[in-house]
Amino acid sequence: MWSLGWSLVVLAALVWLPMTAIAGVGALLVTGHNLFDGVRSASPLWTLLHAPGVLVNTPGFAVFAAYPLVPWVGVVALGFALGQIYDWPADRRRAWLLRVGVTLTIAFVVIRASNLYGDPRPWRVFPSPLVTVLSFVNTTKYPPS
Repeated sequence: MWSLGWSLVVLAALVWLPMTAIAGVGALLVTGHNLFDGVRSASPLWTLLHAPGVLVNTPGFAVFAAYPLVPWVGVVALGFALGQIYDWPADRRRAWLLRVGVTLTIAFVVIRASNLYGDPRPWRVFPSPLVTVLSFVNTTKYPPS
């Protein structure tokens, strides 16, 4: 919950920007977050911002941050910016959501099929087509990017 709370604090600063800038920041954070997956750091700040991990580990006391801040700021910013489409007429909204949904689904399939970006666990081909499909759709949920 801490990361969603701090994401809203960051959003409180972002709301002063034009809506397209908020959407752009959100999209950049969500799509670009995984570019830094190869960076390894023991810094607690890096753990808070980018990758789940242990912040404090002493005898009898440990703090684990499961939800890094950067991707959640992106999700919150995108959600805020996309909320404005509910002011549109229903027909326009439905058509736009359908186009975006189809486009993002195709993008997911292309990116996932490449095994080059996005998910730390590559999918594999198995003897069973069903297991191969399950491997393809079995993506890592966190971080949300």
